Amino acid sequence: MAAWLLGPMRLLRLVSRHDRQAIRAFGSPRSVITHRVNVRRYAAQKRSALAAHHSYVHGKGRTARLARVMLALPVPVFGLFFGREWFSEPSAATTAMPGGPPGSAAQARRA
Repeated sequence: MAAWLLGPMRLLRLVSRHDRQAIRAFGSPRSVITHRVNVRRYAAQKRSALAAHHSYVHGKGRTARLARVMLALPVPVFGLFFGREWFSEPSAATTAMPGGPPGSAAQARRA
């Protein structure tokens, strides 16, 4: 999630007590991203898929609260926030990351 969203989300009490460094380290580094795909036209399907995770949406924790806020967004707004996906080619990630991507056999050999 973008770091610029963290402030407003904390004000709304959607997330709290999260280490900013841990959030920034989540996912793949930009250097290994090989594909950026605009999926806004599938916003309704993505929103429906999220809603199908009943325990995630109807739980009692902060994550459930965030999921309910996400589902309350109109589809066009949901598409603006969640309408892009990023992917990495495994061979490109191995080249860009010394020792290979996390969890790879190459990295396991280094341990």
